[in-house]
Amino acid sequence: MKNYQETLDLEPMAATSLQGEVIQTVDEAEIKSLFPGGSDLSAQNLHGTGFTYRHDWGNHNGQKTYTLNIGSVNANSRVFVSATEFGGGANEGFIGNARYTVHNVAVRNGAIVVRLNVEWNAPIRVRMDYLIVNP
Repeated sequence: MKNYQETLDLEPMAATSLQGEVIQTVDEAEIKSLFPGGSDLSAQNLHGTGFTYRHDWGNHNGQKTYTLNIGSVNANSRVFVSATEFGGGANEGFIGNARYTVHNVAVRNGAIVVRLNVEWNAPIRVRMDYLIVNP
């Protein structure tokens, strides 16, 4: 069995600082621009092609389905969702002891549906961030 240093020598991009946490550095050569000709990008050029949205769902726990009605999405929209624990208001998200797991994301005309599981024995704050790309 390899010891910790041998593992680091064989996998130089990975290092573990806490149990269950893996840290890696991005390979910049693998980054692909969404919008070629990056020097021509401006907020105006991006208007209407995609956007982000952050929603405070209040206090919840267990597995639930959350439906966000939003007229600017349709069945062809690409939607990416993340969930985090936070204290409410403008507080930063944090990694607490509760596990937030996004299980499914489904997009339909006018709505985004997310199945989320919050593994905690009492309701705690749920915030979801949405990245919407309309091709």
